[in-house]
Amino acid sequence: MFAGVALDLGLGIELCWPASPEQKGSIENLVGWVKGSFFKQRRFLDDADLLAQLAEWHTEVNIHRPSRATGAMPAVRLEEERPRLRPLKIAPADLALRVPVVVGPTAEVLHDTHTYSMAADAIGISGTLFLYRDRVRIVAGRFTVVHQRLFERGAKSTLPEHRAEHVAAVSGKRAKRYLQREHVLALGRPALDYLTELTHRRPRIWIRDVDRLHAMLATYGDDAVRIALTRGLEEQAIGAEYIAHYLATGVTIPSPIEGEGTGQAPPDRRSWGILAARFLVASSCRSTCRRQLPIPRRAEAGSRPPKAPAKRGEAPGRGRARRNHLLPTEGDHDDGSRRHATRCLAQAAALAEHATGVA
Repeated sequence: MFAGVALDLGLGIELCWPASPEQKGSIENLVGWVKGSFFKQRRFLDDADLLAQLAEWHTEVNIHRPSRATGAMPAVRLEEERPRLRPLKIAPADLALRVPVVVGPTAEVLHDTHTYSMAADAIGISGTLFLYRDRVRIVAGRFTVVHQRLFERGAKSTLPEHRAEHVAAVSGKRAKRYLQREHVLALGRPALDYLTELTHRRPRIWIRDVDRLHAMLATYGDDAVRIALTRGLEEQAIGAEYIAHYLATGVTIPSPIEGEGTGQAPPDRRSWGILAARFLVASSCRSTCRRQLPIPRRAEAGSRPPKAPAKRGEAPGRGRARRNHLLPTEGDHDDGSRRHATRCLAQAAALAEHATGVA
């Protein structure tokens, strides 16, 4: 690493024999002067106090106090010598340490307990990790990726495009689902707690929810999905549809989820309201209302709307009036649940109005 930095900066290195301080007297004298002039003369309460006193000492010895060797202040002497100084070949922000790495069998590179994702085709290729101050660049053959540098121990960084490549490279439906679940679990403790609740509450259809969560992860990113999962745990809203709602309301213009398109035109404002009202009433009023609300569908070309069932004591006929069965009415409930039905209708109307405004 030291040799790579020296080559990047174009520095000339003069080697000294071990345990021979007299060969580098100027360096040893500078170190001794800093120890005797600064550290031995002061006491520090904490790191912040040390930094504050160090800044004051820098100002005193560089600007106000003349050097005993030259008789001039170091700041003045520096300005006199600046025209003869040559700039560095690489700026400090662009200086990187070179670390040899190998892309592992899971298409990831491990460095100092930190894991960075790579393309699926780069598995087993040796490369170089360039460690910058704020980012990491990995070059392995023809593959080059850039990640934000991680500092938390054991943290992982996975790019959205790599998630899709990893799932596509795995053979078998079970292996793909396992990898999708691992990508979601990589979000941390909120994802683990949420998937645990999901598997207990939806033991038969939780795989479908994991597929949708993985698609949202590729669309919205790690931070947005992690916040949505945390909110879902706090509100005990377990299901992919709740996370999709949180993400859609938290993003000004939500991006479409890959694979969700149906090729049809989006529903109109009225359909949004009907769907939202049906969802609320069907989920919160199912135990009391004892009825399922039908999903509104588009009428196909040449088809006729379905006929409503006839009332008790009324013979079916062409002149029979049709009723709208999309929402329950107070007449559909008994006297003991009328107050509950009124509250459900108010909630459904509010949610329908909100969904219509969003659409």
